[in-house]
Amino acid sequence: MSQELLTDIVFSDQAQGGITAKKLNLAWKDATIQPSFITDKTAVGSYASGDYLLLYQASSGNLVKIPPSAVSGGGGTGTGDMLKSVYDTNNNGVVDTADSLAWGKLTSVPSTFAPSAHAATHLSAGSDPIALATSVLAGLCPAVDNTTIQVVASKLSCVALAWTAITGKPSTFPPDSTAMLKSVYDTNSDNIVDHAALADAAPWTGISGKPSTFAPSAHAPSHLDNGTDPVPVATTSRTGSLRILSGTATQYLDGSGNWSTPAPAGTVNPGTWTALSYSTGWSENTTARYRVETNGAFQTIFSEGIINYASGAAALAFTLPVGARPAVQRGCALGGYDSSGDVQLFQAVIGTSGTVNIYPMVRQNFSWPSATNGSVYLDSLTFSL
Repeated sequence: MSQELLTDIVFSDQAQGGITAKKLNLAWKDATIQPSFITDKTAVGSYASGDYLLLYQASSGNLVKIPPSAVSGGGGTGTGDMLKSVYDTNNNGVVDTADSLAWGKLTSVPSTFAPSAHAATHLSAGSDPIALATSVLAGLCPAVDNTTIQVVASKLSCVALAWTAITGKPSTFPPDSTAMLKSVYDTNSDNIVDHAALADAAPWTGISGKPSTFAPSAHAPSHLDNGTDPVPVATTSRTGSLRILSGTATQYLDGSGNWSTPAPAGTVNPGTWTALSYSTGWSENTTARYRVETNGAFQTIFSEGIINYASGAAALAFTLPVGARPAVQRGCALGGYDSSGDVQLFQAVIGTSGTVNIYPMVRQNFSWPSATNGSVYLDSLTFSL
């Protein structure tokens, strides 16, 4: 190798008179360093500040100096962080071991693994005992000695023990809270449960010596209208108590619960409001009904409410039932209005058969009425039977 050496490189460790690159350059132009010059030098294990290494730089063809730290692996000694003597002791080019490795990286893994013998560790004296079997949990069978416990038909069975074989048993047994003590239920010791301790309930068939009939207690006054438990008055659909007597021996109650004629003075039965059944073309607007009021020997029909009529409706509005029909034909005037809003007057004719025919008479503007829709007030429909 022929190359001018850098002038500040020392080739001797002597402080004085050492051979330097400058001296070599002055002595011999293009001085050559023989390999023996390097190989017979002592190797060092460390370097100090100011030490450099020589490097032949191929790109420039020059010898350059570099600090050892540039090639020492980050401040090491130059021997490398990982040594084969540590990581590849058999020098086969493969790291001896690793902290962890993915299962998929393993080769020649067996398909099955023979279990290790560990049954003894699960016994009661083992290091990992399994609990004894219970009625709700499978587990170990207790020690079977065929004296106190044996296996019968794949089930554990307790061998019958003599009473004398049981140790530690008490000489007497006090009753628990569920016991029935004679001192409580049969205080006179006649072997019959005392009256005070009889059962809360018993079936009727279990009662012996009971009588066949029972005399009723006196309680009739409590069912009168001024009693504590009055019986309701009789109606057409329900039996009940009789209304207060009139005091007249010749009178009787009719089918409506009223006294026969002549009724006692001042006896008035207002009757019951009853719904109407309308004929074709007529319908209810507001509650339209009637009642039969009886005042002594007189009976009167009272009506109320509003009914509608449609265009083309027949004059027959409704028919009153038996008991609400006049002895002779009756008639009265009724108010109303038509679909145009005109006030209108109507004539009601009540026949002995109970038919109620309603005819329009005249409007307020005195024009003849036409067959149109309208309403009729029944409040004025009143007549005597």
